[in-house]
Amino acid sequence: MRGLIVALLVGCSTPCERLCDARAAAFEPCLGAWQYQWDEFLAQDAKDYANECRAAMRVEEDAASDPELLILHETCDAFIAAHEAAGGDCDRQWALFEEATQTLP
Repeated sequence: MRGLIVALLVGCSTPCERLCDARAAAFEPCLGAWQYQWDEFLAQDAKDYANECRAAMRVEEDAASDPELLILHETCDAFIAAHEAAGGDCDRQWALFEEATQTLP
């Protein structure tokens, strides 16, 4: 709840919510190369994926202690930067997705 309250108070999303948006944007052009569709990510489309991801991240943020939340946000910021740096490299985007599933809750 704290993460959501902070986001509402400052009028922006949390780093982990922004990571969800970055992932959805990065994955959209790579689905064909991966031979995947959104339903394999349990979503209808990129927007649905981002929304579901944001909801899951809010649960994790709400459960985190202050030190854990700081680390979680730093990790999400690092993944955002990595997704942006990977650009259209779908192999790198997939590697980041796999790494995140091992790193993030």
